[in-house]
Order: sequence, then C-alpha cells, then structure tokens
Amino acid sequence: MSMTFYISLLFSPFGLTPAMAQQSQTIINIRNAGGINCGQFLGAMRQENNPIDKTAFLQWAAAYTTAFSRERSLIDAFPIIDTRELVVMTGLLCLEDERVTFEVALRTALSRLEPFWVKGSPEILNLTDPSGRRV
Repeated sequence: MSMTFYISLLFSPFGLTPAMAQQSQTIINIRNAGGINCGQFLGAMRQENNPIDKTAFLQWAAAYTTAFSRERSLIDAFPIIDTRELVVMTGLLCLEDERVTFEVALRTALSRLEPFWVKGSPEILNLTDPSGRRV
C-alpha cells in the first residue's frame, strides 16, 4: 500500500464540524489529548463521523504549538497555515511508534520543522516603498 493512499485512508474524510454538533460516548477531553497514545489518536482519526475527537486534537495541537512558540521566543514555530497539516504530519510520526503519546509525536513534528521556524529579530528594519515612504 502506498504512503499517499495510507495517509488518505487515515485522515479522510477529515471533515471537522463544531464540537457540539454531535454527541459521542467516548469524547476525548481536550485537556488530556496530549496524553493519548498514538494508537488511540490514529483510531480517532480513522473514524468517520467523529468530528468531536478530531476537533479536540486540532485544538490541542494549535494550543500546544502556540505555547511551544512562545517558550522559544518564536514568531511562529513553522510556516504551515493550516493546523490540519501539522496533525497529519503528527499522524505520520505516530505510525512510527503507536505507543508514544500524541504530545511526544507533536513535539517531534515541531522539532523536525526547526529549519523552517520563523524567528523574531531584534533588529528594526526600515522599508521604503516605491513612492518613497519609509515604514
């Protein structure tokens, strides 16, 4: 089975809807999403009609990434616009070892993106636009 097919099998459909749109018997608490092992994370992502758990992982990843960035005084941890891309990358890392926690896999994903981190600079840059205005 090709990796592309496997990725789409894992995360398709990834359709996210507001968390309150559906009730679930096994809701993953957003505060504890990082402690869930990768096997459970992958299982939640594979399920159709399970937007609550998927949304929980997305929100937890977005919050963790914000904290990760601030801890390192970064403007942003990476130039990825959509958090779903980071969650998919984390899912690929989870395939390497389903016993590790979602947090460990997410931290590994962020670390592997280190060459692309957008770092703040203490320098002030003056830019001149074509009309001669300086900003």
